[in-house]
This record gives sequence, structure tokens and C-alpha cells, in this order.
Amino acid sequence: LSAPDPFERPIAITGGQVSISAYSILLDEGSLIDVSGGVRVDPFGKRTYGNAGGINLIAGRDLNLPGVIGGELALNGTLRGIAGMGALGGSLSLQAQRIQIGGAGTSTADNLILQPGFFNEGGFASFNLTGIHSLSIAPGTVIEPVVKSTVAVLYGDNRDTAVMREVLMPEG
Repeated sequence: LSAPDPFERPIAITGGQVSISAYSILLDEGSLIDVSGGVRVDPFGKRTYGNAGGINLIAGRDLNLPGVIGGELALNGTLRGIAGMGALGGSLSLQAQRIQIGGAGTSTADNLILQPGFFNEGGFASFNLTGIHSLSIAPGTVIEPVVKSTVAVLYGDNRDTAVMREVLMPEG
């Protein structure tokens, strides 16, 4: 028997799904949830990129008593859903008591504040935000998401080593 050719075996390059539902969700500094897509490089250097997956963080309701609301969503960690060139960026869904986009202040237990730059981080291509009590966008706030992507740069004597570099997705 001969060993199978490693290039004939399926390789998982698509990002997965992470769904967390809880009364309170606290992502501490240094934590990471990463649903980024991967890359496959064939023997001739052709790159195939996988789509990123999705992250769902649903906080603010008791899971056993849906009428009991409260809790907190604290995003002090890193969320990532980057895809390679030509693949789809990830999706991010957040639910909290109140969500404020833009304006002054800092997040509290019952008010998640996101600045417009939040929508340019992590490579996400789509967002779904739910404020149980309210979702407000501060006056003068402009939300213009820019999707970051990656490209595999090959190097080494045989171009057999790759490093991922961040790039901006082309418009259109």
C-alpha cells in the first residue's frame, strides 16, 4: 500500500460558526474568537481561499426565563472573521440590552458602546446588531465598513512557506 497524496485529501479551509447565548457574556482582554477562512496552496502555488464563518454573541436574556432581561455583553477580547482574496468575510451578530454606535462614553453593564471603527476591525463583511431595549446611532456618526482580507505570500527557496498578509478588499 502506498500513502495517499496529501494534495488529494480534503482540506478544511472554511471558517466555522461560534454561537454563545447567555445572560451575560464577558470576553476578557487577551481572549480571541476566530472564524477566519484558511488557504490551500497546491504544488504549483495556486491559492484557494476559504470563506470566513460567523460569530453570534447573544446576551441579555435569561435562557430559562425569556422574560427576565438584564445581563451584559463585554467585548474586551478580539473577534476575527477574515477571509482571503475572493472569499467571503465573516458575519458578526451581537445582542445586548442597549447598543450605542458612536458618541461619547464607555460601555457599561447595560449599554454596549461601539465606535464606527469597530466595523472596520476583524474582517467581518456583515453585521447584525440587536438592542433588547434600544439601539441608537449618535448624531454625526458615519458607519462605513471596510473589509480586511488576507493574501498568502509564498517565500523560501522552493516557495514552500507561506505567511498571511492583511490587505483591503477591492470595492465592487
